[in-house]
Amino acid sequence: MVQAPVEEAPDRCLATRLGGWRLRGPGAGQAVTCCEVKSIDGVVVSRLQAGPCVARRPAGPAQLLLVSYVISGGARASSRRSRRLLAPGDLVLWPGDRPVTLHVPGALELLVLAMDRPGTDATGAGLLASRSAGVRVGAQDPVGHMLSGFFDGLSRSFASLEGPHGTAAVALVRALLDECLARPLPLPRPSPQASRPLLARILAYAEAHLSDPDLSSQSLAEAHGISLRTLQALFEREGLRVAQWIRDRRLERCRDTLCRPGWDGRIIDLAMQWGFNDPSHFSRLFRMRYGRAPRQERARVEARALRM
Repeated sequence: MVQAPVEEAPDRCLATRLGGWRLRGPGAGQAVTCCEVKSIDGVVVSRLQAGPCVARRPAGPAQLLLVSYVISGGARASSRRSRRLLAPGDLVLWPGDRPVTLHVPGALELLVLAMDRPGTDATGAGLLASRSAGVRVGAQDPVGHMLSGFFDGLSRSFASLEGPHGTAAVALVRALLDECLARPLPLPRPSPQASRPLLARILAYAEAHLSDPDLSSQSLAEAHGISLRTLQALFEREGLRVAQWIRDRRLERCRDTLCRPGWDGRIIDLAMQWGFNDPSHFSRLFRMRYGRAPRQERARVEARALRM
């Protein structure tokens, strides 16, 4: 284990330990209080304690995956035009090929694992690629719930991550991440605390009009008497993008129907019903989101029903 106060560690060394993150505080030596680092079976595990600072990570190798767990404190994460707030208990997966900036207003304690991406299928790869500001793994997903609980335990027993215990812990993390990314995570939902009444009305309106092929950012803004920029800002505060949210919700409705055992409709009609006018485009989007084509998804459901 390496324990290095920032005033004793060069910035380049610190950036390497944290998977490319570079931290700057309001004064010399104030950004990072302590950084403990361990390397276990090719995975770099870092425990960071930081004061008020800005942490930046440029785009890196596409195969790199960063997994961060907020032990205490909070931060605001931004990447390109996406933003999200990080709070204690949040577990976030960061694709290595996206630049990310963390704004830390006060104190922050963070556990970070830097590793090669596990052998994910197109579902996990597409999910990571579509979320600039990281993928939050929440308690809504059973495997995500286990991951969050396990990372909480890792943060408490960091000092004992040595030898066989460390190897076993890393193997379990890899297995859980592989399972987590092999299945579609729940779509991000605005938190009740952060949601404004206007945003709640907009989302309810969009849900009710998902089958309308003309539903768009512009039509949503016009229906609620606001500018397009105001609409985009409301979504961005929750780490969402309007067009992506609409597309993902439509894909979710299509998949729900395909997974219904008694459904015997045509896939082209289903796509048209939920606003996808181009069957080929719909098939590509569905494969990117769920890792298999709509016909493959339907065949999988039918095969499972025959085995029951």
